[in-house]
Amino acid sequence: MNIKVLVELATKQKKNPTVAEVLSYGDTVQVSHEAFFNQFSLEVARGFHEQRYTYDDCDAVMNHLFQIMTTAPFFGAEINTPEPSFSIFIAFDSGEYHHPDDLPHEIPVEKYTRPRLAEILKAHTY
Repeated sequence: MNIKVLVELATKQKKNPTVAEVLSYGDTVQVSHEAFFNQFSLEVARGFHEQRYTYDDCDAVMNHLFQIMTTAPFFGAEINTPEPSFSIFIAFDSGEYHHPDDLPHEIPVEKYTRPRLAEILKAHTY
């Protein structure tokens, strides 16, 4: 199974990867945990950017992924999470709510998430 298939399962079928699946994927494909999380996050961002996945689906997947990243088998709460995965998580997180200086008609996803993801994707093509 490749990253695109895993992201497709997570966004379309609501089957988020488990800790065991992440560990197994890394062993099978021989990539580090950091590489897995970064590749997975970039694919989520790319799918949203290309309008293959909805914001709500991607936001939910990134929230789940962040929860996994900050568990003991991976980076834990005390260790910095990998980049650009963490920045992608923050980009989706910033679209969840109106910020204090936002005007009532501004849409957080359009104001914060889309532009930030475009910057990240431009800097991290694969």
